[in-house]
Amino acid sequence: SITRLIRDLNLIYRHEAAMHQEEHNPSHFNWLMVDNADQSVFAFQRTVDEDTLVFVFNMTTNYYDYYNIPLLQDGTYEEIFNTDKDVYSGWGQYNGLPIHSEPGSFEGLPHHMSIKLACLGACIFKKI
Repeated sequence: SITRLIRDLNLIYRHEAAMHQEEHNPSHFNWLMVDNADQSVFAFQRTVDEDTLVFVFNMTTNYYDYYNIPLLQDGTYEEIFNTDKDVYSGWGQYNGLPIHSEPGSFEGLPHHMSIKLACLGACIFKKI
């Protein structure tokens, strides 16, 4: 339900420093994918101190079983939010296990990760 979705987003906002600390400071923000007009997917990263969150949005009705997201940092990322979970009345197309980044240039950045990306979906990944 939408009430649960808003509640969960508010909990993430309060708990994750990268969501609220120095949110006015542009040095904590990086576009990862901004000009993908063909697939209408965009992604950005917020980093504050050691906390990094990656946000991914699919603005179309296309579902992707494997979608590469460019990354600035190597590491392991855990999905902490996905609008397609069944608790939000979605189809349950989410990334259940931590995802390890892979080396190799993608969209001009040094690393990438491959994720499931639901139609009209939004995901938040935390670097762990």
